[in-house]
Amino acid sequence: AVTDAKIAGMAATKLTGTVSNARFPAGSVIQVVSSINLTSALTTTNSTPQETNHSVSITPQFSDSDIIIKLHTIGGQTTAGRSYKLRLNRTIAGSSDTNVSGFHIGDTSAGTHLTSISMIFTDTSAGTDARVYRTLFGTDGQGTAYYNYQNAQSKSVLLAMEIKR
Repeated sequence: AVTDAKIAGMAATKLTGTVSNARFPAGSVIQVVSSINLTSALTTTNSTPQETNHSVSITPQFSDSDIIIKLHTIGGQTTAGRSYKLRLNRTIAGSSDTNVSGFHIGDTSAGTHLTSISMIFTDTSAGTDARVYRTLFGTDGQGTAYYNYQNAQSKSVLLAMEIKR
């Protein structure tokens, strides 16, 4: 029987080291990093996508992993008949910034649109260099675009997951 005295006498053991890539089956989640944007809504009237200062950084553990990026925000355009731009850019190991995903939402209605937006991007890792993913937003040159338009229940979330291929 195990008694409290026996448990108290046991030395704590800490496991250290790494697990080889071969030990993870395909589809295993290796790591998850998230960033929650807690700032107030950002606005711009610029047609060139502007910084949101919302980014997430991840360093792949294995060179043959995929990185899945998921963004959820509330955003859009306030002028009827105009459009909204949202971009996801990536920098690898301090290299030049590259647009890797994005969309342009057109509005043909008579109303304004601030809506829930989700974006998922799969990036094939080619190495274990640190990478940063960041969001930018803009308009088509008229009206006001919003990013992280929030009420008490809403915050923008940017999530990076390393997945074993």
